[in-house]
Amino acid sequence: MSSFDSGRAAIVCSLFAVLFISIGITRTAWAQVPRTENVILITLDGLRWQELFSGADPKILGNEEFTADSTAVSARFWADLPNERRRKLMPFVWDSIATKGVIFGNRSAGNRMDVTNGHVFSYPGYNEILTGFADEQIDSNDKNLNTNVTVLE
Repeated sequence: MSSFDSGRAAIVCSLFAVLFISIGITRTAWAQVPRTENVILITLDGLRWQELFSGADPKILGNEEFTADSTAVSARFWADLPNERRRKLMPFVWDSIATKGVIFGNRSAGNRMDVTNGHVFSYPGYNEILTGFADEQIDSNDKNLNTNVTVLE
């Protein structure tokens, strides 16, 4: 074998060694990457985003049509700062869910979440959340099979 052939053989052996080491490192790194086992999606129908992100609304608290005892309700749920009010109104959301997850849709902070389906009710919105697009076929809340593939599938 010439010195040229033995040099090529050494290079090829070195490349294979680097390849196998790289595969081993990649497999080890891949095995250590945490994988999502569960996804929890919480949607709330009929909840105003204003209460979720700013707490009790003073216009509702002071309105006898909506609040029979505004003094007692205000004492329990009112605070001067929106972050304090929202925590008083929904402590589980802000002490548990928000600290361990992500909450989207605070329009006051510029975090707009809008549907594109043109409807303002549940089923078209749920389809859009889970598929990523509006489906013109879904235009009611009727119990119909959704033929679209969702992120959960």
